[in-house]
Amino acid sequence: MLDPLLAIVVVGPVLAHELNLNTWHVLAGLIGISVGIPIGLLRSRVQFVRAIKSSQSVVLTRSRAEYALVILLVILRSSEDSIRQNHTTSITLLLAMLLALPIGESFARSVSMVNKYHSSTVDSPSMGLSE
Repeated sequence: MLDPLLAIVVVGPVLAHELNLNTWHVLAGLIGISVGIPIGLLRSRVQFVRAIKSSQSVVLTRSRAEYALVILLVILRSSEDSIRQNHTTSITLLLAMLLALPIGESFARSVSMVNKYHSSTVDSPSMGLSE
């Protein structure tokens, strides 16, 4: 559950500035979160491998898409000042939506994985592993 907190720390300050511009930016942020939620649910299905009850941990897989998202966030953070100086409303709306997307994705993925962990340890405590 640390991932959503990190998403807020990394993206939050930039997103907060965008959301303070006007109501349209808040709506764009809500759309971004709404798009991020199903992405997070799908990613949790792909990433979650199994739960290990003895160590209260999970086994996850990683993909190249995650690294691409990190690079995209770095590019957005780096280009934030130039976007603000040369902004048009449509560009800043898109920026607000793109910045809100990883927050929705992160929360949905984390909640889904916690739920999968709890259901996996209830259904099969050892998950086929000897303790």
